[in-house]
Amino acid sequence: MGRMVIYKAMCDLLWTLWGLIQHSDGNSAEDFWAYSIARFERCKSLMADPAFEKHVKAVEFQ
Repeated sequence: MGRMVIYKAMCDLLWTLWGLIQHSDGNSAEDFWAYSIARFERCKSLMADPAFEKHVKAVEFQ
């Protein structure tokens, strides 16, 4: 479960960066700025959840 939550946050971060690249390249196919902001907000929300730290500790290498 921990890995899934962490991967979800990292995927949101990845898609945030991809959307920002599309926006900066002037790709007019979609509103990439709004897309990036929404994905980044979701990433921040996941990482701000108190349970996120528990998920990280659950998958830490010892």
